[in-house]
Amino acid sequence: MIMAYHLEKRWKKIYHSALLRSGKLQPTKAKFAEITQKEIHTFSEELAKFITKFRTEGPGTVGLDLDKGVELMDTYGKEIDLMDRQRIELENAEKLFDIPLTDYSDFLQCKLEYEEIQVVYKLYVQQKVAREKWSHTLWANLNPQALLEGIDNFMKEFRMLPKNIRQAPVGQALDTKMKQFKSSIPLMLSLKDEALRERHWMKLMEKTGQHFDMSPDRFTLENMFAMELHKYQDIAEEIINNAIKELAIERSVQEIAHIWQRMCFNMIRYEKGGRMRGHILGATDEIMQVLEENSMNLQSMAASQFIGPFMPTVQRWEKHLTLISEIIDEWVSVQRKWLYLEGIFIDGDISSQLPEEAKNFN
Repeated sequence: MIMAYHLEKRWKKIYHSALLRSGKLQPTKAKFAEITQKEIHTFSEELAKFITKFRTEGPGTVGLDLDKGVELMDTYGKEIDLMDRQRIELENAEKLFDIPLTDYSDFLQCKLEYEEIQVVYKLYVQQKVAREKWSHTLWANLNPQALLEGIDNFMKEFRMLPKNIRQAPVGQALDTKMKQFKSSIPLMLSLKDEALRERHWMKLMEKTGQHFDMSPDRFTLENMFAMELHKYQDIAEEIINNAIKELAIERSVQEIAHIWQRMCFNMIRYEKGGRMRGHILGATDEIMQVLEENSMNLQSMAASQFIGPFMPTVQRWEKHLTLISEIIDEWVSVQRKWLYLEGIFIDGDISSQLPEEAKNFN
């Protein structure tokens, strides 16, 4: 009881002392309150300008240029942290000087918007790092399945984000970029087709504005990524289709060349009166049939819109086959006449009447 009595007495003394001091500090407190209110007014104006700038020029307004957005995230993040610290200090001052608390809901909403798109940019940076790693792969070692699985994992992670974040402009931009990358993978696989020659790659480089060294030890996926094939899908598909059709012509010409490199005339023994008279040309029906078929094929190739690089070769072979046909016709004609005349000049009275001419058949 005695202790309680002394404690109550001490408390009253401290309380009265505090009231006295508070009364003496009231003018000073009022002065600091006035200064604080001015600081809050200035700060509120700065916040309003910042919020407007964030929503019109900030990292959520960069469209598909997410690399620029990454830079802005760093800049705006530092500003938001600084302003948030100022906000907390001013709120503490308001409580200290019994000033009604200022409404910072607009700023807090802005901060929340920043934190939401921060999730998107984090995912963007992660998939960008992965793509940079993939870009070091040599073109010869392309593994489309690995690329598909990699980008699918990032797209799956994106789909797990809250709907409002996915539908935000920056979320839509990331989704678009990942879909564009995924759509380019089948094109890259098609560009591995054996039909593609250097001329096709040169045309693709010209169309995409990306030129690079195609040496096997230097040609990497980085070169392919730089082409942004999703922008040139129709062009790339046209080049690939043309290459495939040109390859068909190339192989057909090679087959014709191979046929005539192996083609042989059928030479048969010729005997007359029990004597070996030499060799004559045998039947040419099969040769002429092949020649006719090859000539028609060459004419069809020459009329094709894909003949371009093979026109000189096709024209050369058309001349070759025309010459072969003329030679065979002439050969058969001369041989027929010779055999006919031989029968006349080596038998009967003609050989005795024209001995000099008969010597040509003896």
